[in-house]
Amino acid sequence: MQWIWGMLFLVGCNLKHNARGLIHQPMSSEAEKNNDVYLGDAEGKLWQIHLGDDGLYFPYLLGCGAEVQGLRLGRHIWVESWMITDAGDGSAPFLGTLRFELGRYWLHDLNTDSELELLDVGWEQGTFTNLVGLPILVTGLIVGGHQIQVLSIRLLQEEPTD
Repeated sequence: MQWIWGMLFLVGCNLKHNARGLIHQPMSSEAEKNNDVYLGDAEGKLWQIHLGDDGLYFPYLLGCGAEVQGLRLGRHIWVESWMITDAGDGSAPFLGTLRFELGRYWLHDLNTDSELELLDVGWEQGTFTNLVGLPILVTGLIVGGHQIQVLSIRLLQEEPTD
């Protein structure tokens, strides 16, 4: 009986898996239609990742680096936690839904679980206003305590059709 508990413990530990790599979709209409997203690691292994509600963002994060942790079965990972580690250009990204409060633009970063003020210096008037309430990925320079000078913005949903 003791060996059964030992085997269950070993199998349970082996089901947990960390994977790190680039997010991509195979070039097939079936994968695009289903929004199937894969993670390719440095060893050439390809993992199909299954996400909950956060899965809405991942088709718009193609080419970004990610680290996922979850239950593994075959080449599938059911993701419990994730972090975007690379914005696709080598820089560390910030992602969340843009808010406008007290005359400033704010982002609750999902990677760091912190509030960041986004500075719109150098951007065309109204660029940030059009993105309020939408999920975005931002790269930029840290210029102060929880302040980011925005260098690039990527929308994490379809373009609004207003």
